[in-house]
Amino acid sequence: METKNIVEAKQQANGYSGPAICFIFTVFCFLFWANILGILGPGGNLAVGCVQLGAFGSYLAGAIILYSKGLAFEANVFMVFSAMFAGVGGLLNVVSALAEAAEIPFSGGVGGICWLFSGLFLLAILPANRTAPKVGFGVFLLAGIALVLMGLWNLGILGDAVGPVCAWLLFAVGILGFLMTISPMWGFAGMNLPLGKPFFKEPQSKTDAASE
Repeated sequence: METKNIVEAKQQANGYSGPAICFIFTVFCFLFWANILGILGPGGNLAVGCVQLGAFGSYLAGAIILYSKGLAFEANVFMVFSAMFAGVGGLLNVVSALAEAAEIPFSGGVGGICWLFSGLFLLAILPANRTAPKVGFGVFLLAGIALVLMGLWNLGILGDAVGPVCAWLLFAVGILGFLMTISPMWGFAGMNLPLGKPFFKEPQSKTDAASE
């Protein structure tokens, strides 16, 4: 008997774009991790911004495909992050780097507000994602915390000491995101890569309860 995630993957296989978008998100997490820790060296913001803008079209197209398949929860999450992580984030990184080189004032607080509310968005919808596998729930939780901290950091409310914390939270999110990318890809081929049983059980319908 096939496991639930394999069955769901096969049902979604016709044009399902989730794994591709999740992979883009995963790469972004590792880029942000490396950039915050200074691994990318001088010019890291500009280079990361170019990658973000380069991936924006695919990110946006993937979200639209999810809308067309009626997967409203995933579609809205990825639409928000195609805008914030790829579009807005990419432009802010590129323009801020160019503005710095040209000695033109540019406020980093704008990005802080974007990251703060993106993180609050993820944390606020955790209850709606409560029956997701542990890995998926962990992505929302850890990414939400990381983005809130990044937002407060960029706004100057928290000091630079929070930077490494954000970086390693995003690293953990990247690891979990990679698992979420590979699991459905395996499922398309009839293979099973478990993502952990949900922390919370799915609510039992009245019909099911009556039949017991």
